Amino acid sequence: MIVDIYFSVIIPTKNRLNMLKRAIDSVLNQSFKKFEIVIIDDHSTDGTFEFLEKYSRKDHRIRFFKNNGSGACPARNYGIIKSKGSVLAFLDDDDEWMQDYLKFHFYEHKKSFKVGLVYSAVVIKWEQDILPSQIFFRKRNGELSVKDYIAADLFLPTMSCATIKRNCIESCGMFDEHLDSYQDFDLVLRIILKYEVSSINQPLGIFNQHLGISITKSWQKREKTLERIKDKWGREYDLSHLLRHFHYDNILRESRINALQDNKSAALQMLLSIFPRSWRELRIYISTLLLIIFGSRKYSKIVKRK
Repeated sequence: MIVDIYFSVIIPTKNRLNMLKRAIDSVLNQSFKKFEIVIIDDHSTDGTFEFLEKYSRKDHRIRFFKNNGSGACPARNYGIIKSKGSVLAFLDDDDEWMQDYLKFHFYEHKKSFKVGLVYSAVVIKWEQDILPSQIFFRKRNGELSVKDYIAADLFLPTMSCATIKRNCIESCGMFDEHLDSYQDFDLVLRIILKYEVSSINQPLGIFNQHLGISITKSWQKREKTLERIKDKWGREYDLSHLLRHFHYDNILRESRINALQDNKSAALQMLLSIFPRSWRELRIYISTLLLIIFGSRKYSKIVKRK
């Protein structure tokens, strides 16, 4: 019997059996022990459900359910419905946490009942170390206006670095299943209208990046979703900076992936279609150009020398 649950760790998964075990183990190895793991198998065909049937016997805190294959967003919502904890933690099946992730998030949530969402710094790591790892963090604590959220580029790179109180979700709603992407941005936007946020300036998770086909195709889907975001929030808020930011990052990301796949012509064409407007954008723009020119191996050596 599961008792004294503080965190419900929700892991949606589909056909990533080779990565799922690593994600689960990173939760089981947490120094903070008051949690349950809710895994939603979104109609996998690689033996994931059979694996979970066996692996769940290892620890009574692991629970798993089947979904109908409708996608990661509905799977997360289904996990929320099935969960029991007072704070919800989200972990993608290809990401992982450091040992003290839940402990630090627990302390932050306990500081104030006004805090609805806590997020921490994350290490962005490419498969096979084809690019040097980077630490992503944007500091913010307390009340956060929508204007500040949009203007300060405080968007979370992944929900794997965020935990949200259950009553916050109950008040603000779950992930919007009508959006094909940016559901996390949309949810955070609704949360900051009612609750404070808290940040932890310490890398507590690993956001793994891959060169799979799904990533290279998804940028076009993200571009279309921007129009839906505009329709949903554009009448109430000025989203010009936001839409440009997302568009810029989409093109930049696709350019880098093409470069890593040795498709230099397409990478350069995409890079030249955008123009940096800040020092941050200029720095990433130049690094992408160097990646295209020199390739991943030489580029990594150049970066490591700095």
